[in-house]
Amino acid sequence: VCVDGGWGACEGDVGPVDEGCNGVDDDCDGAVDEGVVEVCGSDVGACAVGVRRCVAGAFEACDAAVLPGAVDEACDGAVDEDCDGSIDEDCECSDGERVTCGEDMGRCAVGQQMCVDGSLGGCMGAVDPRPERCDGVDDDCDGATDEDFDLGAACAVGQGVCRREGVVACVAEAPRCDAQAGQPGVESCDGRDEDCDGLVDEALPLLTVEERRVVQFGLAEELGVGPAAAQYDGLTGVAWTVRGGAALGGNDRVMFGAVDGGGRSVGQPLTVALQLADVTAIGVTTFEVGGDGGFVVFVAHRVRNDVIEADQQQIGMWVVHAERGGVALGDALVLDARVVMESITGLAVASNAEGIAVAFAGPDGRAVQQLTYGFVSFANEPPTFEEGDTLEGADAPVLVWSGERFVLAHRQAQPMRRGSTVQVLPIGQRLAAPVVIDDAVALGAPAVAVHDGALVVAWRAPGDDGPGVYFSALDLRALTSTPPLLVSGRAGVASAAQIAVDDRGVGVAWVDLREGDADSEVWYARLWQPARDWAVTGRLKLSDASGRSEPAVLLGGSAMTAVWGDARPIGRGIYLSAGGMGCPGADVRDAAVE
Repeated sequence: VCVDGGWGACEGDVGPVDEGCNGVDDDCDGAVDEGVVEVCGSDVGACAVGVRRCVAGAFEACDAAVLPGAVDEACDGAVDEDCDGSIDEDCECSDGERVTCGEDMGRCAVGQQMCVDGSLGGCMGAVDPRPERCDGVDDDCDGATDEDFDLGAACAVGQGVCRREGVVACVAEAPRCDAQAGQPGVESCDGRDEDCDGLVDEALPLLTVEERRVVQFGLAEELGVGPAAAQYDGLTGVAWTVRGGAALGGNDRVMFGAVDGGGRSVGQPLTVALQLADVTAIGVTTFEVGGDGGFVVFVAHRVRNDVIEADQQQIGMWVVHAERGGVALGDALVLDARVVMESITGLAVASNAEGIAVAFAGPDGRAVQQLTYGFVSFANEPPTFEEGDTLEGADAPVLVWSGERFVLAHRQAQPMRRGSTVQVLPIGQRLAAPVVIDDAVALGAPAVAVHDGALVVAWRAPGDDGPGVYFSALDLRALTSTPPLLVSGRAGVASAAQIAVDDRGVGVAWVDLREGDADSEVWYARLWQPARDWAVTGRLKLSDASGRSEPAVLLGGSAMTAVWGDARPIGRGIYLSAGGMGCPGADVRDAAVE
């Protein structure tokens, strides 16, 4: 543009610049992208640099011989093939390298490993460790020989009278006792294992028991009533109450647990009922209806009747089903019984295929002791209670099914003698008078069971040296009984006796205070009838801790189970003692002499 007579600067022109790789003649010399190149590649390791030339606005591939990453690293120990500045960085070893392997100790010998493709191969020529053998060689190559076998230690072979002692030695690459067992003989009832099978007098009368705690009480818990027990299909069902405290609002909790034939708990205890007021009695029996079976728990407790604005006694019934692997709580039922007693102090139950017989006793509103019995029928759904007769002056009921009829045993007040006698009444058979088993004053509830067509009875009564446990057998057809047999005559018998039977005889259990109230003991006696008369074949102390409740004793086959509540200072709870029965060996007889 001409300004003031002269040309100004050139505006809007585009001058030459350095040539770039863009398909344009940047330097305006008539040629496009001429001489434009770029250095490429790397001079690290096996790589070499090169150039890339610009053709038609784009750089061609690098013309270097080796580019980084183009070749994998070779495990050669000399060259950086992938040009990353490191040699053989991903290799375990260099090809062709050899290293020593294995151990040079004991039976072991070293070998060699060769590097192939960057990895060490197997250990060739080595002798490896093996589990230690009893052979005088260090087989596991740890510097010790036969260290696992305690060679030279005292040992024994054989059992019972066949036992012989020796020391451990290596025999045929195995540790064995160098003694030779004796020859077995014939088992006899002497407290020794003559047939060398590990069992003492196993086919003969023997009492062997093991005490176990099956339920542990908490610090603030204590046993209320029970335990009561029954057996069904290999299980022993046990019911008891935990005495109400602040946690239960002063009420009681009813519990149920099951143990197997070995005395081991099956599952966790079930809470049958919570917060029952003043539970005074508890009972357990069994049932089997339409393929279903298990246990039935009966509980006597107090309820409030708002209609008459007074407390009444009530009996509740809970079903516990026996299932595979344990028990499960079923339905509950309140018996529709006319309970007019001030309190129920005695409760007994027994069952057959048709239902359950129930007997309960206590003082009425006139403070007169009375006993009522009835029947829970399985024929109705739900089961119904049919009330039977009432006996005045009777208490402490016990029921048993004889195979033909239910039999009721109880204490009967004798006002003229200021005491009570043990009586038996077969239900359904009208008698002019019940059968009197013992005319001495009974101190506790009798216990009854049926053995070989006879009703066997045990009870507590006074003796010359204090209360004792007595036994008698009643012929249920002739209604005659054997003279009372003294089972335990030592002073201090503190609980009513409990009885059970099996095909070999009778078992009786009781709590004894012979060592004082703080050291109450649970005792058991075995009775049998070798000829005409019954005899005590052995006595055994089941526990020397603080037994407090009447022990429920059960027999099945050749096994005995006794269950009781225990108040020992440490470990209060429900305890069980179980074991086999038969010949009282010499050691048992000597330990149990009264």
